[in-house]
Amino acid sequence: MCRVLALTKLALVLPTFLFLALPAYAKPGASTANQTQVLSAQVTEKDTEVAEKLQQMTPEEVAVLDKTLAQALRLYYDRHYAKSLAIFKEIASIVETMDIMFWLGQSAMKAGETDLAIQKFNEMLDLDPTLHRVRLDLATCYFLSGRYVEAKSELEAVLRVEPPEQVQKNINELLAAIEERTRKVFANLRFSQSIQRDSNITSGPEEERLPVTGGTIILEEKQKELKDWVTVSDLYGNILYDLGAPFGLEWNTTGSFYRSYPFEYYEFGYLQAGATTGPWWVGKRAVLKLPLGYSYSEYGHEHLYDTIHFTPTCEFHVTNRFSIKALFSYEDERYEPPEKEIYDSVRRLYELSPSFYFNNRRDIVTLAVGHENSNAQDNRWSYEAMNYSISYFKKIKTHTEFYARYKYTNREFDTKPLLYTQVREDSRHSFYAVISRTVMDHFVVSFHYSFLDSNSNAGLYEFDRQIYGVSAGVTF
Repeated sequence: MCRVLALTKLALVLPTFLFLALPAYAKPGASTANQTQVLSAQVTEKDTEVAEKLQQMTPEEVAVLDKTLAQALRLYYDRHYAKSLAIFKEIASIVETMDIMFWLGQSAMKAGETDLAIQKFNEMLDLDPTLHRVRLDLATCYFLSGRYVEAKSELEAVLRVEPPEQVQKNINELLAAIEERTRKVFANLRFSQSIQRDSNITSGPEEERLPVTGGTIILEEKQKELKDWVTVSDLYGNILYDLGAPFGLEWNTTGSFYRSYPFEYYEFGYLQAGATTGPWWVGKRAVLKLPLGYSYSEYGHEHLYDTIHFTPTCEFHVTNRFSIKALFSYEDERYEPPEKEIYDSVRRLYELSPSFYFNNRRDIVTLAVGHENSNAQDNRWSYEAMNYSISYFKKIKTHTEFYARYKYTNREFDTKPLLYTQVREDSRHSFYAVISRTVMDHFVVSFHYSFLDSNSNAGLYEFDRQIYGVSAGVTF
């Protein structure tokens, strides 16, 4: 009697559970009872073979097998998938019902052994193509393995039998995810318009009279600190082309336009437009970017300089909570008109920045240290600098983001400036903060504030500057 009960559990009771867990998704008007009879006949052929094996075992062996199966199921429901997988493999080596194949495939999928799960689900579908729940699990395994064509084919096969509405919704969501993963071109565009109050649009000193070598200079009105309201237009877009490999080459191209226009002192307006392009290499833990770019700048509605720049970066994610990024920047600035060529310079920046991620990446703290070298035609504008900064990013559930950064810079120039006897040395403290909120998916409103304190042993270059404003924009 014990042997008969154990055989019933392994060969009959579990297949009955399988029919309940893996419905055939009947079309409207079809007989569910008839479908269950057909399904039972198909599955029973496999389980009959297993029953013959069980009949050759002793009652004690069957009882041990039954207890082992119960242990494997308990481990599975306790989410110990790797342990349950090992036991299901052991059971399958002795007897393998359709149910054992199902639980083995489920454990393998949850434990990350997707190839094994794919093998078992395919074996089940070879025996009975109407097991559409199994087909959905097979599609999930294909998706997790990056085999998107096969995943899409299996999902579409289930849709053709008109499953329940909720199942159709889940399938359509996974199809949308496949569409997103298999896209070759990704593009976005962002435009914002802001109005802000600038306490020092000239970046000039507050004092009108400044002591210099041999006397005092008196600054004109537009050489010292001036306050004004400013409008700022900012446009940015990028196109990323995936060359095809799951972890491999991509090509990214960006374009940007920035213009500030003071209400009263419009001659201090600034414009910059530029573009970059270059390859990205995306690995499982590292991203290497090699952008080459050009930018055009105007100041006071006159052409100021052109810049060629190359800024490779490499970021390596050591763990889910820590990454480190190395950056090198090369900039070649050429001033216009030709008589301003004394300002032409080549600037190099070396920077290292570790980042720490908390709260599922909703909180990010980034530190940075950098060394900057600028060589100008005129040594009065050449310098060495050290930069130190810390930034904090916070993502809030209500579609709101907060970002703040503090930066300290110390610049040591190569020689003394005009009108001074000491070699120039500047130190700068800067702070920037912005809080923004996305409305209706595409509209963004924000408030920003920045402060700059520039200290110098040459009074002409010592000043404070505060900017605060509001911005509204759209993003696609």
